[in-house]
Amino acid sequence: MEKGREFRQHMKQDVLSHSRKAIIAVAIEFNMETSRLALCLRKDVNEDSINMFCKLWQNSGVETISAPLNVIIKPDGKTLYCYGYDAEYCELELTNRYNQYYFFKDISIKLVKSFKENSDLHLKAKNGKTLPALKVFTLVVEFFKRESQRLCPLLLEGDKLYVIIVPEIFQEIGAIDFMRNAALEAGINMKQLIVVTEIDAVSLFHQKETHYKTSSIGKKFMIINAGSYFTTIAVHESPDLGIIKEYKGVEYKEAGNRLLKKAFKKFCTDIFGECLCTSFKTHSKQDWSELKIDFLRKALTFDLCTSDVFRLKFHYSFLNSLKKDITLHKFSPGNESIEGISITCDKVYFPAELIKKVIDPSVQQIISVIPTLADIDEIVVFGEFAKQPMLKNGVKTKFVNKNVVFYDKNTEAALKGAVIIGLGLGQIEKIDKARDSAIVAAIDFGTTYSGCAYSLRANFDADPAKAFTKKWNSGTGITVKTPTSILIEPDGKTVKAFGYEAEDEYENLAANDEHKDYFYFERFKMSLNMKLGKKLDRNMTLEDAMNRSLRAMDVFAMGIKFLKDVLLGMLCNKHTGNISLDDIHWVLTVPAIWTDGSKQFMREAAIMTGIQSKRLTIALEPEAASMFCRYLPIEATTSDTGVNISSLSIGAQYLVLDAGGGTIDITVHEVDNDNNIKEIHAASGSGWGGTIVDKEFESLLVTLVSRDVYEDFKRDNTDDWLDVWREFEVRKRTITTSSNSPLRIKLPSSLAKRYKLVSNEILANALKNSKYDNDIKIVKDKITFSPELARSWFRTSVESTVHMIKSILTSRYVNISAILMVGGFSECLVLQNAVKSAFKEIDVIVPEEASTCVLKGATIFGHLPKVIIERVLRHTYGIETFEKFVLGRHPPSKCIITDNGMVCQKVFSKHAEIDQKVKVGEPQVWRTYSPQYKSQKQMSFSVCASDKPNPIYTDEGCIHIGTLQIDLDDHDGALDREVLVAFTFSGTEIVVQAKDRKTGNESFVAVDFLG
Repeated sequence: MEKGREFRQHMKQDVLSHSRKAIIAVAIEFNMETSRLALCLRKDVNEDSINMFCKLWQNSGVETISAPLNVIIKPDGKTLYCYGYDAEYCELELTNRYNQYYFFKDISIKLVKSFKENSDLHLKAKNGKTLPALKVFTLVVEFFKRESQRLCPLLLEGDKLYVIIVPEIFQEIGAIDFMRNAALEAGINMKQLIVVTEIDAVSLFHQKETHYKTSSIGKKFMIINAGSYFTTIAVHESPDLGIIKEYKGVEYKEAGNRLLKKAFKKFCTDIFGECLCTSFKTHSKQDWSELKIDFLRKALTFDLCTSDVFRLKFHYSFLNSLKKDITLHKFSPGNESIEGISITCDKVYFPAELIKKVIDPSVQQIISVIPTLADIDEIVVFGEFAKQPMLKNGVKTKFVNKNVVFYDKNTEAALKGAVIIGLGLGQIEKIDKARDSAIVAAIDFGTTYSGCAYSLRANFDADPAKAFTKKWNSGTGITVKTPTSILIEPDGKTVKAFGYEAEDEYENLAANDEHKDYFYFERFKMSLNMKLGKKLDRNMTLEDAMNRSLRAMDVFAMGIKFLKDVLLGMLCNKHTGNISLDDIHWVLTVPAIWTDGSKQFMREAAIMTGIQSKRLTIALEPEAASMFCRYLPIEATTSDTGVNISSLSIGAQYLVLDAGGGTIDITVHEVDNDNNIKEIHAASGSGWGGTIVDKEFESLLVTLVSRDVYEDFKRDNTDDWLDVWREFEVRKRTITTSSNSPLRIKLPSSLAKRYKLVSNEILANALKNSKYDNDIKIVKDKITFSPELARSWFRTSVESTVHMIKSILTSRYVNISAILMVGGFSECLVLQNAVKSAFKEIDVIVPEEASTCVLKGATIFGHLPKVIIERVLRHTYGIETFEKFVLGRHPPSKCIITDNGMVCQKVFSKHAEIDQKVKVGEPQVWRTYSPQYKSQKQMSFSVCASDKPNPIYTDEGCIHIGTLQIDLDDHDGALDREVLVAFTFSGTEIVVQAKDRKTGNESFVAVDFLG
């Protein structure tokens, strides 16, 4: 089940509850090129009007309600220097200090470009330096927050609800979460924040604006944002006052003011000559900027029917340089001489027909992208171009039988719509595309190997197991997975190579001694394999092969992003149609035995790559593999009896042994109705995967040559060290329980020489005098290991796995019919034989491609997230609370005095017990809690977990995993006031809900497991 969906719904209700109490709405609008700020008190919203106060900006002595999205940040990269028009003018004044200050122009455009290029979300300033995009936008939101407080100083922060308005393209590229995070970083409380698109805000304003004139209820309308950068189109319907329902999702067309700006530049060049225009732009930046603004402003009101001429004010420096014979310059559309151009003082007059040729292509482009839909009642147009008379006439002519409404920027439609939302007077019901995505894209980010695949909804119903996997070139063949190795440039931000290419590239760099400035990470996923009580930190670091460090979440994000880009490339190459990111739902696999913190870590790393949280599911690896095998035919598996998981009847149980490179995941599933699955035994296991064999081999090498020699060899002869491990990875797969052939690996001469240099002894002679005399031989450039010694490297992993299976089978709830072996390590014959020998009475099933079951199963999981209907809890969960103190029963150290008298603190109130079966997505038992103090205005609940079934106190065997708060509105001091609390276990997320019985107010929290 998708992680985050329930929480977002809960948070939406929580914010809605707060918005209904807010005294003032603070609307902050960021479109592609400008920004605005407005405040509105609840008392100023009437049935037929919304009276707002807008911040006014100074632009060359003229007041305007919009400011450009320009920012200057001080050299420390942390402090805003100025914003808007001030930044535009200051940029010119800071020429002498230019390289010290960060000047960002049009930050929304830069952000969209950064997201689209799948970059690391850094914005490049004019001086060539970069800052994190989140930092830049955080500083801007902080600025607007301060301005709102300055404009309305008497209101408390808790009286406000902030609504941030963003372009629709932000929703498309996944930047809604980004803007929300920027606001949170700026100090805005999550409960007091809504991020909404321009189309949605204007839609609600339109409903209110027209409802009392001609009822809007039941109408369906097309709404068009004819903006400065894109033209975006959606279809909404109005089922009731204050509710807008999205009927058809947003479409994005590259049409609008951007084409007009290009036309202006070409117009000036054609009329006045390229040399003059270039010189003017270079030496008179501010004058050129003012000329462009003047042209765009007048172009948006230009009407051929009412205008004979088009007047522009030019700076004297430009006119003095202009050639006298202006009419000799050619205007390219027709290549005729220009007649009718005249100059009076500092003004140039152009014939209206000439200006029409400049403006009309932009107008016609917008009209052409508006679809003709028969089932709509009216058309609503807003944005930069909405007041353009030629556009108005063109749209009305195209839709002659429809009612067409235009809102230009002066109507402040988006800001007023945001006020409606902010004060809880309206809401948008969005289409949830994530529930039925056309494409499911899966990433199996493994410890040793990783892969990616996608599945089409069009193919799924006919063949659920069909998935398109990426094929990788290993140099010796084609594989469906590639090593989880990543090579990062010296800047620590840019991926140079991933997988086989990373191994090859790093080896080449090492051979030329050029590798030491690069970061090379492999098998780093195991750094997230934690136990309960061990908190992961978002800022934890990873050490690479040369012990150099980078932030772990950045490394994971870069790896996930690489695989994400590979999938997008596959989709673009194989499907020539227009694929939108809205069409894709992403699935990322994680081990079932991982802690909730580790799962959350992977989710946040994926979100850093631009994947929207609502379009991301975290799938548990054994569950994904189990689902895939439910659709496999018998001939696609290896079983001595012909039994297959897909042939098991309802009620049959099977054990899933997911043996990967890093972890062994073991769980028990039961077949239920409608091909659903119940978890019968909670996931068990540990880090006993295939890398244990590697560790045993490495430990042996260290024993043979000493730790110092091995580390020096690894550092100074990195290419030889890589060769050893590459060869071992291939050779270890030939080890079986019955083989009598020794294992031979090439011994690098650099290692033998280094050993002799340090120990003054030949390695081959040293082995003859050691306990390994009978098991290890060196002949020429080969080192040979006996089959008995080679098999011993598997002992820890194999014995631990078999022991864990035996332990699970003793459970009174478990009665399995088969063991399903999946994961790359399940292809190891040593492990297969050990399992079959230990459980001779049970069918052992091994799919032909055991290593890809998780990956292909993840694509099925993306289409059918509700197949897992029941899970078994791995921990006990509860709330820290108080109870009446009883001497002799409670320790005196926990006794405190409240308005309830003597109470015992830190009492564990159990909500769910370890090994308890829970229905996925359903709240568990509700428990009641009451305030301890008459003056209490809020109740805070500490959420705890434990490995004990019945903990008594939260400071004994429990860990704190989150905090939940609920406001006690109108608290009259009654100590019997009841607040109900319940836990919901939704896949990989735990949601805790609190409800005030008196007011009905609810609060939700998805537990934050990261430090």
